[in-house]
Amino acid sequence: MKEKRTPNSRISVRFKSLVPAKKIKSKKGFTLVELVVVIAILAILSAIAIPVVAATTRSSVVSKAKTNANTIEYAFKEADAAVANGDDTKYANASANNIKISEVVEANNLYAVLEPENLFGTLYYPVVCNGKVYFAADSNGDGIYNASDKSIDGKNLPDNAVALYDKANNCLADGNITTLNLSSRKN
Repeated sequence: MKEKRTPNSRISVRFKSLVPAKKIKSKKGFTLVELVVVIAILAILSAIAIPVVAATTRSSVVSKAKTNANTIEYAFKEADAAVANGDDTKYANASANNIKISEVVEANNLYAVLEPENLFGTLYYPVVCNGKVYFAADSNGDGIYNASDKSIDGKNLPDNAVALYDKANNCLADGNITTLNLSSRKN
């Protein structure tokens, strides 16, 4: 750079040189090797993460189904206790031993918890057996829930479970709660 001064001023002006300086080569972008390494790292991370996410998803659906089953079970046992005590406070027909499943569902707002649970494409429906509620799939498609069918947590069902959900009509299966064998007392 050259400086030029004018005689009457103290201002200096700089002029750029007309000769270009050495051009510095800049490295722009990534090499093929760098891209392959990054893709390989992403593949390894996804191979580790996918099974963990799937297990977490399965665990959360199973936990939700068990919680819903406990909620349903509690409501039916409460209704069964009302029948045993002849208490018509919550259920109008308790003293007549004629409480319907739909009456228990409505009184306890159980519509959402009675919905089938979907676990990786398999629907699990609420069933009652010996006073316990399960979510189970009809494994062999015979329309009967028994020991040949599995509950949502992978265990075999007890024999002669009663379905609470009508798959054919996609709605609640209704009937008297005494058909569910909720307690060991004799009717």
